[in-house]
Amino acid sequence: MTPVAMPRRGVSQTRTGAMQIGINAMSGFGARIAMMVIGFIVTPIVVNALGLAQFGLVSIVGSIAGYLGLLDFGLGGAFVKFISEHVTRGELHGARQVVTFGVLFYLLFGLVLAAPVYLVAPFLVHLFHMPADQYAAAVRYFRIVYVLVICSMAFSLAGSVVVGMHRMDIASRNNFIGYLVSSGVTIAFLKVGYGVNAMLCGMTAQLVVTATLQYVSARRLLGSLWHDPRTFEWSMLRRLAGFGGWTQANSLLNIFNLDVGRFIAASAINIASLGVYEIGSKISFLTKSLPNYLLDALMPAASAADAAGDGLRLHAIYVRATRYSTGLSLLFAGFIVGAADEIVHVWIGRSLPFVAAILLWLTLGYAVNSTTGVGTTILRAKGLPRFETYYTAVASAVTVIATIVLLPRFGIVGVAAGSACGWFGGSVYFFVVYHRYDRIPWWTSVGFPTVRLFAAAALASAAVWRLVRVPAIAHLFDTRIIGMLALASVGVCYAAAFVALSWLFGAWNEDVPIVIRRLRLAWGLST
Repeated sequence: MTPVAMPRRGVSQTRTGAMQIGINAMSGFGARIAMMVIGFIVTPIVVNALGLAQFGLVSIVGSIAGYLGLLDFGLGGAFVKFISEHVTRGELHGARQVVTFGVLFYLLFGLVLAAPVYLVAPFLVHLFHMPADQYAAAVRYFRIVYVLVICSMAFSLAGSVVVGMHRMDIASRNNFIGYLVSSGVTIAFLKVGYGVNAMLCGMTAQLVVTATLQYVSARRLLGSLWHDPRTFEWSMLRRLAGFGGWTQANSLLNIFNLDVGRFIAASAINIASLGVYEIGSKISFLTKSLPNYLLDALMPAASAADAAGDGLRLHAIYVRATRYSTGLSLLFAGFIVGAADEIVHVWIGRSLPFVAAILLWLTLGYAVNSTTGVGTTILRAKGLPRFETYYTAVASAVTVIATIVLLPRFGIVGVAAGSACGWFGGSVYFFVVYHRYDRIPWWTSVGFPTVRLFAAAALASAAVWRLVRVPAIAHLFDTRIIGMLALASVGVCYAAAFVALSWLFGAWNEDVPIVIRRLRLAWGLST
């Protein structure tokens, strides 16, 4: 029998209970909200300083470089899972092997691709319609962003340790500080006329600050992060490679689904249309990105439950977390749809054509897709990422077909509608596959609350749409500061209406007795 290494003295013990999952989820969510507020302030400054064309350039070039960073054989999605498994079993040497292998792999990966990336950069940038005077800057920007992407991948292993040891609250704090520094540096260099170079300065500052904080935190939790590469266990590397093959496909397909609209807009229409699409995408993506912090908190907990063979706990996580993730997504989606024009006008300072329609379609697609996030996380934790690959492949195929059909008639709005169709089709396919595999009925497990949550969001969103068009309220959005306050007030009204309606419709029936019992225990009352 292989001896199990117990954590040495001085190494922090992990916390895997429901309370820690909640702390991790709320800390990630809180950090994201704070970063969203900062981004809300910074983005108009960037758009006005760069203009729509250069803003579109920054977006598309960054997306291409991000694609290259995903060609890592899927190992990026495996590190948190394997670190969490090893720590749960007390195999700290195994966790250190994962970290060391990850850093060395990313550095070698970056060096191997460096020459090809340098040579093909002009060709890739030439694919998109942009002014001739910006072509050389775009090529240089692409090459520098690639270097930053590779460095961030190598340094991300320290963050994987923090998350894998169930301390996402610490990881979220570190990420927020890095983002705050990045925003400050970006604005400072924009003010002195650095243009797109200001974006590079901000990304570099974020990389240095975040990596340093995550490394210090990981050292405190795990101790040394290094393992002698000469003593790697090849069985561990084979497991990583087997898992990584499927997650590689998942990552590429997911990023394709997110960015296919950007590429089509830039290549089939023009780079300025991409700026409009990007603004709509940034707002609507909140519907998808914010619930993802709940999923990030679930991955180490689900991996630990799978390592312990606790199938019942995994089922409970799926049912309850799907409800919370969907509710969190709709808490933003309904408000965004109902007040789309007002959000854009207040945020950017002027109305932009087609943005409201783009917001509508992308937000609906992301909201539907949010219902599958918990299921895909659990399948990854169980070492079954292939089901997510099938589902994202279906979504990609539907996206391409729908976009080709809709683009000639509806232009940039057709691109957004095509993306939404892809998320709809992929999500339906996933639920069929997941519930057939797990042999649990969709309706009685997650379908019942999901339908009721969507109904509550639709009614609350319709109320917001009508409210912002009342003449006494509509004029408040003409100025930015008063408009922000008005939006905040309307958002609070929407949230209250959504929670009340979802409660009234019975979406939280199973959780109400649990919440009441925990409150009574916390207040020292008898049950």
